[in-house]
Formats: sequence, C-alpha cells, structure tokens
Amino acid sequence: MASLFVKESIEPKACTLKCDPKVVYMTCPSSGLAKLYQVCVNCCTAGEDCKLYGYDESLACTGEPQSYISAS
Repeated sequence: MASLFVKESIEPKACTLKCDPKVVYMTCPSSGLAKLYQVCVNCCTAGEDCKLYGYDESLACTGEPQSYISAS
C-alpha cells in the first residue's frame, strides 16, 4: 500500500538573496508594525517575525531565523 504522505526533508533549505517581486510591503516588530514599502526581501531574508505581504494584501510569509543563505 502506497503512503499518501510526503516525507519532508530535514536538510536545511537553501535561501537566496534575490528580491521577491511579489512582495509589496512588510511589517516588522522593530518598526512598530508600520508598513515598509520598497523593500528588497524574500521569505528567507526577512527579519525574524517580519511579515511579508503581496499585492492583494494577503500574508505571503513570516520571517524566521535562517541557518543557511545562498548568494546564488
């Protein structure tokens, strides 16, 4: 019987330093939750607990501590 669950890798995810063009603004606890526009971030490079939002104002992701960032 085949498993319906996909086993997630425990390998660290490589993160790039590229800007995510879908991110319109972000909020961070350190900025008093003000909307920060014209940011060059992605889900990996955002500061811890910063929230990234798209054009429709939906939450794209929340920044987390990263153990590995790739310059590629």
